[in-house]
Amino acid sequence: MVKGLGAQRLLALFVAGWLLFTFPLLSLWDRDTLLWGLPLFPAALFLIWVALIVLLAWIVESSADDKDAAARQPGGRSDTLPGVPATPLRTLSDALPASPPDTPADALPASPPDAPPEALQDMPPGMPSRSR
Repeated sequence: MVKGLGAQRLLALFVAGWLLFTFPLLSLWDRDTLLWGLPLFPAALFLIWVALIVLLAWIVESSADDKDAAARQPGGRSDTLPGVPATPLRTLSDALPASPPDTPADALPASPPDAPPEALQDMPPGMPSRSR
């Protein structure tokens, strides 16, 4: 059995879409009439397709809002891993530590290990040069 209202709605939308795009129901739209200057059959296919996408977006967004509301309540169920915040990070600085790691400047290499010293002297104009 499918658990959760959002999952049940998604399953119902799948079944509805499957039924709407099968032969018996599609034959209802196969007429020689025009809708907004378009033949009825392709217009109906497009409108059904758009309606299914809009309903899918509504179901997914409403189920996400329900999970967020449940996570915000005290004792509410949260689908996050232990140690992971329930709210998403707003910016990259939220994920970074408050101060840079303590790395001495001497520990950083002055030049790439494969570059010969003369290659560093012949840098194009405008490029910053490193002094040794």
